[in-house]
Amino acid sequence: MELFIQISMGFVEALKLLLIQPFYYIGILFVIFQYRRQIYLERKLFHTKLHSLMNETWRTIGWGIVGGFVCSLFIIFLGISISFDVLILIWVISLILILFRVRFLCFSYSVGILGILHVLVVSFPFFESLQSTWFLKTLIDVNVPSLLSLVAILHLLEAFLYYMNGTKSSTPLFLKGKRGKIVGGYHFQGFWPVPLFLLVPTTSTGIVLPWNPILSNDIFTSGWMMIAFPVVIGFSEMTRVKLPTHKVKWSAKWLTIYSVTLLGLAFVSHFWSIFTFSAVLLCILFHEGIVYYSKKQEFNQVPIYVHDQRGLFILGILPNSSAEKMGIEVGEIIHKVNGLEVHTKEELHQAIRMNPAYCKLEILNLEGESKFVKGALFSGEHHHLGLILAPDEQAMYYLELNEKPIWAYIKMKLSGIFRVDPSSNKNIEI
Repeated sequence: MELFIQISMGFVEALKLLLIQPFYYIGILFVIFQYRRQIYLERKLFHTKLHSLMNETWRTIGWGIVGGFVCSLFIIFLGISISFDVLILIWVISLILILFRVRFLCFSYSVGILGILHVLVVSFPFFESLQSTWFLKTLIDVNVPSLLSLVAILHLLEAFLYYMNGTKSSTPLFLKGKRGKIVGGYHFQGFWPVPLFLLVPTTSTGIVLPWNPILSNDIFTSGWMMIAFPVVIGFSEMTRVKLPTHKVKWSAKWLTIYSVTLLGLAFVSHFWSIFTFSAVLLCILFHEGIVYYSKKQEFNQVPIYVHDQRGLFILGILPNSSAEKMGIEVGEIIHKVNGLEVHTKEELHQAIRMNPAYCKLEILNLEGESKFVKGALFSGEHHHLGLILAPDEQAMYYLELNEKPIWAYIKMKLSGIFRVDPSSNKNIEI
């Protein structure tokens, strides 16, 4: 009981420090900025928004708090210890990296770089004479297995949150294919500011743990204290060749494999330090390998979000629309409307107007089998029942998904630049 009270008091003190740290609020502002940008693009492409900024923000903060609490329990059990100076270095490296690519905000890269620098400093005698500097002294004191374990736990949380929220936070897009044809696709993004509570050993005052943490190296024998460390985890990727549910499951699976592998490497490097350099190198390369493999699939496979001779491909469904109430799903194909085959948006609109009070549709489901849906129509509803169809040659906008540094994102958002390509389709860079 006494230990529980001491842990609770340590948690309260760490929470107070979290509330005055700027990094947590920077993470929340980053999340808000991303969702504002997403809604802006939805309005530009579909003349309506598919997500609510307020709902997405609160859902993100809530999941981040719950995830941070669960991760902190694992961190305390394993004895993951990171000094405050090391935390500062991680954030500094992360902020430098996003000047090159926003996706480098992931701690796989900052921790991997920090681990490589640690190995170089402790391996070469040249740096012994410079150990009095704060930077090199901090590098020498880095506990690499603890950092790798932290990254593994955060990615395991990311895999879970991606699996739970990936399809909810996805946005249909119009994209340019390899041969210049505009095709449909999906952009997945989700970011969570996660408050972590880490143990820090102390030699003066503190609480002695009643168990021996696995990764502690007996550093908690004199006691410990708790500090708050805010991080931002998240994902951002695109697909033209997979349905949203399939892409989410694929990515969550590989993130889980990466997390388990990295956690194993952390334990190996803890007991055999000779493997430390290989572990930190794989921390970066394995993560990049997943990104590369995903992009290779997107490049080599045929896009699926296109119309064919069977009918109109359904790219998305507007929330609370007639199509959603009818049970129509993304990836299905509209074959007939009120008994008429449809192959263009104009034919769809005319077929719906044949009976302005009621609508019957023949849909080809994901297995290619026919299913029949029907529903009443009301005035003021979307003229296409709330369906977002795959683009055709008349599409006014398409998006070009280029990796950019953070300053380019800010510049695009503030200036609202749109470039017109030679085919007269407007191109939005994101």
